[in-house]
Amino acid sequence: ARSSVTVPCYSNGHITLDIYTPTRPASPTDARSTAAILYLPRVPALLGNERDDANIKAFLEQQSHPVVSIKYRLSREHPYPMPIHDVVTGFDWVKENLLPKRAISRAGRADHIGKVAVCGELVGGGLAAMLALTECRVGQPGVVAAALKDPLVDWVDVLDGPREIVGGIVSDGNGLHSLRSQAFRKPEHYFDPFASPMLFLRSAGLEIPLAPAEIPSDDLELLSYLERQEFERSQQDLHTGTLQDAQSLKSRRTMKTAKRYPSASLGLKLPDVRVWTSNHSLLRGQAEEFVRRLRQSHLRQASAGD
Repeated sequence: ARSSVTVPCYSNGHITLDIYTPTRPASPTDARSTAAILYLPRVPALLGNERDDANIKAFLEQQSHPVVSIKYRLSREHPYPMPIHDVVTGFDWVKENLLPKRAISRAGRADHIGKVAVCGELVGGGLAAMLALTECRVGQPGVVAAALKDPLVDWVDVLDGPREIVGGIVSDGNGLHSLRSQAFRKPEHYFDPFASPMLFLRSAGLEIPLAPAEIPSDDLELLSYLERQEFERSQQDLHTGTLQDAQSLKSRRTMKTAKRYPSASLGLKLPDVRVWTSNHSLLRGQAEEFVRRLRQSHLRQASAGD
């Protein structure tokens, strides 16, 4: 059975959650499950949902917990960080409304109990990875497992190439760059670890490039841009080529260095994560590096706990 709820995102519109209830309850003595599965679609508004529907159906057939699909927004009109805010809002709603409350409330202790698993593919896989790395606080209901298929975990280092992404979503690397231009208004937005979860585990390896001056990101930048144009016209003899020189600057590569994430002060316990990819996926390199670096973080955390 499927039902839908509308969840407000503070003063920034709302999102829809589709809740799928399995035919068999998680426990014969308790109709309310102590766990939930979050499913994050591949690329909402840009793709059909046939594959997402098939994935959700498979989850319902294989387990007995409710599956919640978060219809996060992502388009030119709704660029990052909006998908991040939408997903976190949906995650908080699930904790408050689908996971059971404790019989006795105590100060300093979470009111709810239970576990959450997150699943996603492509863009949804990257957002699921973000939740897995940040919403796993010790002593609180949070993410204990994640299943990611060809997750887009590093928007900074999208690669050029002729290979095809799983499902025929993007035929080449130029398609990835086109998708990034639709999803982000400014380059610094995809250098955010919440947008590119790989950057929780290592540095970007690139300096943040300058935003193209001829494409203002918002109304305030448009006004600033027009003022700069007026100034440059009045000072043309003194500042010839200033705008062109700024546009010609390219981001410089730096060494990709590992980060010791998570810090013990954050109180996080990394969940179990499973990642799937294919030999022909343009995101295979990202998936393999993410697994390798996440494994190192797991080992460091386990050693610190001994």
